[in-house]
Amino acid sequence: MLIVRDWYQINQYRLTQDGRCADCDTAIAGRFGESAGQFGRKRIPITIGSTIQYIT
Repeated sequence: MLIVRDWYQINQYRLTQDGRCADCDTAIAGRFGESAGQFGRKRIPITIGSTIQYIT
């Protein structure tokens, strides 16, 4: 497996720095960071829009 996760917790990240499989060197489509990072199970609040206006 390339990336193993449990919800938001990344348990295994087996991609190279240039986005390839660490075992067979196949390029993987997508955008990946150099490492998995430490995001963990925390949530980050976002604002989608302050108000919604409906046209009637």
